[in-house]
Amino acid sequence: MFASAVWYVGVLLTAVGALLTLRPIKWLGVPTRRRAVKLAAVGVLSAAISLFAGGSLRRVVDPRTELDRFIPAFQFNEVHTIGIAAPVDRAYRALLDVTPEEISFYRTLTWVRRGGRDGPESIMNPAPGKPLLESAVRTGFRMLAQLENREVVFGGFVAAPPDAARRAWTESAYIALDEPGFAKVAMNFRLEPRGASACVLSTETRVYATDAATRRIFKIYWRTIYPGSAWIRVSWLRAIKRRAEG
Repeated sequence: MFASAVWYVGVLLTAVGALLTLRPIKWLGVPTRRRAVKLAAVGVLSAAISLFAGGSLRRVVDPRTELDRFIPAFQFNEVHTIGIAAPVDRAYRALLDVTPEEISFYRTLTWVRRGGRDGPESIMNPAPGKPLLESAVRTGFRMLAQLENREVVFGGFVAAPPDAARRAWTESAYIALDEPGFAKVAMNFRLEPRGASACVLSTETRVYATDAATRRIFKIYWRTIYPGSAWIRVSWLRAIKRRAEG
């Protein structure tokens, strides 16, 4: 989140500085074009620093989850957790059944992500009133693993060559994929019981870019979408909690 904040500050300062080179505004503390150029330069530097931070390759040494099995190496991830005062089987049912309408600002944030454009059904434009997970795996994602009352993993690609959709993606092929031009993504929901009437629900999203060029491009995208992405995931967990406890 900090790197995304630095990215947004850098972009904002660059834009403001560029505009003020056309007409400096004294009361903003930018009385001259030279000061405006310096402001824009600070913005460019801040944005560049945010892109150098993070994105290093990490590997799971001791695989314990299905997500570990499908994406054991990754450069980008986010993790969120919530406690639920309900048995694990009710929480599991809730995570399968929760709809986009139950997730705060889901439609708004995905509309922004789509640039306000309509399009076919997808996780960014799910069917109304239907389980969100169902829409995801029916469109651009695949169900990679589903262990009842324990873990659900679904995934696909956020970047891929044009011919990728025509290829047969077996489980082993997806796990082993390392050729250039791909960015694999997988997201899980994992439940851990805490006695008979409580549990902890966590979700993690991981992205593995298979080459340096794809990683650099994806990092810009990741810095840009991260605040909205984090909000969606936290709200998704809260929606599951409300449904399970209701």
